[in-house]
Amino acid sequence: MSSVSGVSSSSATAASSKLRVTGQASGIDVDAAVKQMMSGENAKLDKLKQERQYTQWKQEAYRDIIKDIRDLRDSSFLSDSPDETNMISSKSLTGTSVIAGSATSSNSSQSTLVNGTSLPGAATGTYVVTVNQMAKTARLPSSALKATTQVTTKVNGADVINNVVNDATTTSKLSDINSNMKTQLKFVIDNHEIVLDNSNGDKTVNDLIYAINNTKDSAGNALSDNYKVGFSELNHKVIIETRSSGAEKNISIHNEGVGLSGLGIGTSDGTTTATGQDAKLTITAPGESASEVTKSSNTFTIDNMTYSILKDPAATLDVNGHPTPYTETLTVKADSKGAVDKIKAFITKYNKLVDKIYTMANGKKDYDYKPLTDSQKESMTDEQIKTWETKAKGGILSNENELDSLLNNMRRAFTDKVQSSGLTLQDIGLDTYGFDSSSSTMEKPGQIKIANESKLREALETKGDQVMNFFQGSPDESITDSKQKYNNTGVFQRLSDTFRDNAVTADSILLKKAGYDGSTTYYTNELTKQLTKEDSTIKDMAKRLNDKEESYYQKFSKLETAMTRLNSQASWLSQQLSK
Repeated sequence: MSSVSGVSSSSATAASSKLRVTGQASGIDVDAAVKQMMSGENAKLDKLKQERQYTQWKQEAYRDIIKDIRDLRDSSFLSDSPDETNMISSKSLTGTSVIAGSATSSNSSQSTLVNGTSLPGAATGTYVVTVNQMAKTARLPSSALKATTQVTTKVNGADVINNVVNDATTTSKLSDINSNMKTQLKFVIDNHEIVLDNSNGDKTVNDLIYAINNTKDSAGNALSDNYKVGFSELNHKVIIETRSSGAEKNISIHNEGVGLSGLGIGTSDGTTTATGQDAKLTITAPGESASEVTKSSNTFTIDNMTYSILKDPAATLDVNGHPTPYTETLTVKADSKGAVDKIKAFITKYNKLVDKIYTMANGKKDYDYKPLTDSQKESMTDEQIKTWETKAKGGILSNENELDSLLNNMRRAFTDKVQSSGLTLQDIGLDTYGFDSSSSTMEKPGQIKIANESKLREALETKGDQVMNFFQGSPDESITDSKQKYNNTGVFQRLSDTFRDNAVTADSILLKKAGYDGSTTYYTNELTKQLTKEDSTIKDMAKRLNDKEESYYQKFSKLETAMTRLNSQASWLSQQLSK
């Protein structure tokens, strides 16, 4: 709990530890006299401490705002923001939903064959998807591996050595899988030469996988950038494959000597290759004729519709051993409820942040309430102290230019037209609050409201691509003029940029002002520097006051000494006169 204390208590403690003469001879209450003489000086120190407390409160208030800004940004504007609050993902503002023909129940729209996700702008109606081939990686698996180990048992007192064969694991020795691998293993994968010395026969499957994954070519390119190597515990196989699928992906392994042939990958001194394959399907969009589609991935987007192939036609073969194509229907219907609910939830959180910043930036300071000194707090209850400090903190950030600028940029993010979308805030049923004639003030300054929910639903369902551009649009790369870039940037990206420029990076406005925990600005910001300077000033003044207080006690001590002598002389004189 914050407080402001004068130097008198500390200096008095220091003084009491020294030998001081009380006012027995002079009749003066020395402590009371010194306290009275120091009161004006201590008031100056208390004022310095109050100013220091104001600075600390200001920093705490700024950091509280920074935290709230970061929280909203992290939950809404990052690629890894949670799905339920993410406002920049392509599916977050869709005004449609998809029902698959193969959905397993009436409560689920999910397909077991092809998943469909409608994005803003997707045409409503039924899509017919026939999958002929699934996209696959280029893949070279080993044989199902077995490891042979020797186990010694005693039979009639004699040692008997038996060979035990088990399924291989990642800890199995390569030489136990194939005795020919007890040598220097050398092979080449995509111009990456791998050498693993297994002359002692102690290398394991794990060692082999590690050696492959950590190999780099002469240019420093890691093999693991384009290929992945792992071990299947289910099938007991080492699998080497490309990270991406598609017919253009291939893998080539050349064994120099035994190499990987001991695992069933290629032949000794031979080269083996594998090629990936594309997904091949036919899509009939609503009102359109069938179109043949070839894609390198099983997940792709065409005309604002994302498709994900789930089942491999090769999993079921016909009587001739050929893959069996299958067909899925995906019905897209108008359904903006999820997007509307998401926008509502965001606006609620956004308005809460705006209200907090506006209240802090426009609060009125009550000069009757200042930071409490320790002596003042001694006569107050905890609740009284809390109430007092709440009032004392009022208006701590009033008239701060940084906050005024922040609020203005946040408001403009919504109200400035997004040229690429062709829409305004009012076109999609949103608006700002207006002037309240009853109180002659702006109602909820800077906040956003849903003025017409029906209009918002209609815009999401019929102008989905425009709504997406309004909120999520990015300027074309050909645009270099900063003003034109801004004019073609969506609302949420504008807000994200504003939050970044004010509360995220080390050179952001509020972090340079107040700093933030976990940032390099925590100790280098403007207010921390001010606090350090104020601490130094307080320390210097406290020392001066302590010295001054001590000098007063020394003067009273001399006065007491003089009075004692005078009293002694007067007593002697009185005795002499009475004889």
